[in-house]
Amino acid sequence: MSELTKLRGTRNVYIRHLSNLETKIKDITLSTPTSQINNEKIISLRGTKNKFIDKLNKVKELDDKILDILSEKPNDFENELEQNLIREDSYFEIIALADQFLETANTSNLPQPLVTSSPFPSNNLNDATNASLPKLIIKPFDGNILNWQTFFDQYSSTVHSKTNLNDIDKFTYLKSLLSKAALETISGLTLTSDNYSEAIELLKNRYGNPQMLINTYMEMFVKLEVIT
Repeated sequence: MSELTKLRGTRNVYIRHLSNLETKIKDITLSTPTSQINNEKIISLRGTKNKFIDKLNKVKELDDKILDILSEKPNDFENELEQNLIREDSYFEIIALADQFLETANTSNLPQPLVTSSPFPSNNLNDATNASLPKLIIKPFDGNILNWQTFFDQYSSTVHSKTNLNDIDKFTYLKSLLSKAALETISGLTLTSDNYSEAIELLKNRYGNPQMLINTYMEMFVKLEVIT
């Protein structure tokens, strides 16, 4: 079996997974009236969207490898690239659909999700783990540096510091609590144990930088002076 055939076969597996996740996203976003949006649907959609992006990144990596092999065959390369772009456009529409639903949820004044039990499937965590998570409202972090420390303090005490949670579970929950620029910061990391610590460091370096916080406050101060 040629390398090209192997890559295309692997890509087809991920594309099938993407199709299943796309169906789940559409089931939630297209069949849920605004009046029926609740925290359970929001958490489910965030998790599904994050999985969708993770699989999409895998497909894009495989696309690049396939294009490298076809680089010396202009016609095949062009056809492959065109198909990839058409497919990516449809995937971005699904992500936009999920984002629109979540944005609607954010403006609907819903109470934020309560961390009363594990958001992961029961076969990943035992009852003792579920019971170990205290009740605490964690407001999702969208990249506003002024809200970073509060968010991370709550997340750290509730999830990050728990020794009976594995890193993949922590990473899944972390992604479910991020949106907009904050989620984009770690969007290039696949869902693995090793990448969890890297995700934390990326977020800390971008939003936990004291100098950046000082600069933000200074900008706010200057704007206030101009207004007065």
